[in-house]
Order: sequence, then structure tokens, then C-alpha cells
Amino acid sequence: MDMVDKTSREHYKKSRDQLEILVSASTLISQGAEGRPSETLRHYLASLLYARLCGWGFSIVSNLPGNKFSVAKYEYWDLSTIASLARSYMECYLTFFYLCVEPTEYVEWEFRWNIFNLNHSDRTKKHLMKIFPHPEYLSNCDAQAKKIRECLRKNSRFLSLNEKNQNQCLKGKTLYFPNREELIKRIGLEAQEYFNFYILMSSHVHTLPLAFFPIGQNNRGLGMENDIDRCYISFCINSVAKFIRRSSCEMIDLFPGADSGLSESFRSVLLESKDND
Repeated sequence: MDMVDKTSREHYKKSRDQLEILVSASTLISQGAEGRPSETLRHYLASLLYARLCGWGFSIVSNLPGNKFSVAKYEYWDLSTIASLARSYMECYLTFFYLCVEPTEYVEWEFRWNIFNLNHSDRTKKHLMKIFPHPEYLSNCDAQAKKIRECLRKNSRFLSLNEKNQNQCLKGKTLYFPNREELIKRIGLEAQEYFNFYILMSSHVHTLPLAFFPIGQNNRGLGMENDIDRCYISFCINSVAKFIRRSSCEMIDLFPGADSGLSESFRSVLLESKDND
């Protein structure tokens, strides 16, 4: 029996119901951390990124067929939307881990934060300015990028890199250091499993042939329930559930007591997910 055959309607409903609880629990944790003075910028970023994770989580749940928040009188099975949201959640978690969870020494965190910002300021913002010209804003980007480079040149972690990596960082070409594959290993995931999931989700984000060629085959891509779309949606749900569990436990470590508002039933599902992972 293959994965599609195993993903019954009952299996889907169980995964969906668990995700609803996990998303509700993560929202309560975010609220439990709200309003606290942040010990460091790392903690402040964690509160922002975790709030973003909660938002992605709720968006996924609210698009699941038969979810408890829906008032629709029919179920719409939209794999492409779920896949796109699941990939966004996964990418956000990686940044959450990279900037807020793993770094323990300030010099390492400062290095990561600076190259992360430089990549955005020197590449993304400048590209946008070419599309939507705003001379004053572009000037601010240049000034910010210059300041970041000055900080990097004084950072001992940056100075420990070889010349090639230093140049890549100064040019704003580096977003993560170490690279994404190494980060995935540090999280404790199998890199191949992560990238397989990423490729599957990306095919729907970018509307590649895998996303639209099956439309109409056995009711696929028409919003109607079918074995294959139900299987892939369940796969997305279970994958996101793992990241919710991880991020929630890590958020509690960063903000002790943030879980005080959790009911015992919510807490048990959170811990049950942890044990199953």
C-alpha cells in the first residue's frame, strides 16, 4: 500500500484537527510573550518572526477543507494554495531558527544579522527602487549598506572567513552563513527530505507543470476531493505541524512562561507532536 492509499479521509481529518490545535496553541504562546520587554534584539526578532509563523499557520488552517473556522457550505480542496502557504511557513521557520534560536554568542548573532540585512538592503531594496524609483529611499539604502559593511569589517566572526566568503558577504550575496543545507542539518532534519518537500511545494508556488498538468485527471485541481490531492495536503499539514511544534518549544525557551495560557489539552497535543517527531 503506497502513501496515497494510506491517506484516508479519516487520516486527513485527524491531521487537520491536530494542526488546528497546534495553531491555536502557538497563537496563545505568541500572546503570552506579547508586551514583554525584549532582553535583546534577538528576542525582539523572535517575537516578530513567531507572530509571522502564527499568521502563516492560521492561513493554512483556514484554507483546509472542513476546518473549524470555515462558514462555507462546501469543501474546496486547493492543493496549490496549501502548498504555497506551507513553503512560506517552512522558509519563515528557517529564518526564525537562524536568527533567534541557534546563535549563542553575540558576535555570531551580529554577523548573521548584518549579512542578512545587507543581502536585503543591497540587493532586494535596490532592485525594487529600479522598478519604483525613489531617490531619497535609495540613498538611505546605500547609507545603510555602507554602515553594515563597516560593522562587518570589525566583526571577528566575519574576519575568520576566507577572502572569498568575505567578498560574497560584502557584496550582499550571502543570506545564510552557514548555507541553507547546513542549517537544515543543524535543525536535525534530513536535508534530502527537506529539499524534496521544498521542490514539491515550489512546483505549486511557481505554477510548474507538476501543478497544472494533472488538472482534470481524477478530479485533481478542480477543488474536488480526490485521493492524490488529499494525500499531498495531508503531507503539507504533517510537515508544518513539525515546524509548529519546534518553533513553539523554542519560543517558550526564549520567553519562559509564555505558555502559561495553554490548557492541558493543548499542551498534551504539543508534547504529543514532539514525541512523534
